[in-house]
Amino acid sequence: MSDSAKLATRFAEDVSDHELEIVLDQGVHRHLRFKAPGHNFYWFELVTWPGSLVIRGDVSDHAFSQQTTFMLSLAEDMLPYFRGNGFNPSYWAQKVRGGEGVDRYSPDAFRREVIEHLKTYGADDKLTAAVREDLLEDSDIRTEEAAREALDSFSLGDFRFHDTFEWDLTEHTPQFLWCLHAILWGIARYDEARAEEAAAS
Repeated sequence: MSDSAKLATRFAEDVSDHELEIVLDQGVHRHLRFKAPGHNFYWFELVTWPGSLVIRGDVSDHAFSQQTTFMLSLAEDMLPYFRGNGFNPSYWAQKVRGGEGVDRYSPDAFRREVIEHLKTYGADDKLTAAVREDLLEDSDIRTEEAAREALDSFSLGDFRFHDTFEWDLTEHTPQFLWCLHAILWGIARYDEARAEEAAAS
């Protein structure tokens, strides 16, 4: 099972007893609380207002906004922005105000970038073996700073890694991914509650 699938399974378990409390529901101004009765583990809230959505709770807090220099059209209601578009962490990460807690250095991402670069370069067996020994099997590369220093200092003959400052050596944090699952799940519960309310009236 992939890490992504494991996290999705964990999220489903974390919220299996959660109930929705609609604290405020006035157009695009909403305050939705999700928690299991009798305890406060993995509770979260979704708060929306024009152009923004905040998730806060037991796992992590993130504020999403369409109000960036990269998008000229603003969404009045942020729920359709998340609803029905699948799970898109990379795109949504760009919309987090501040970005703290979204990404962290990943040794796996570092290894993927190095291997991809070797493939693009057409590395021979000697170069590949040297890179594996010096970079990929080095347990000391635990930080992004150490990874970038190792890339900058590696050489074999005429070969050196170039433009490594452009490499993305990060992955989304489990907390951020959990919050994205929570947003989608919470919106679905809210939509169900509104549909039940409309059917009853």
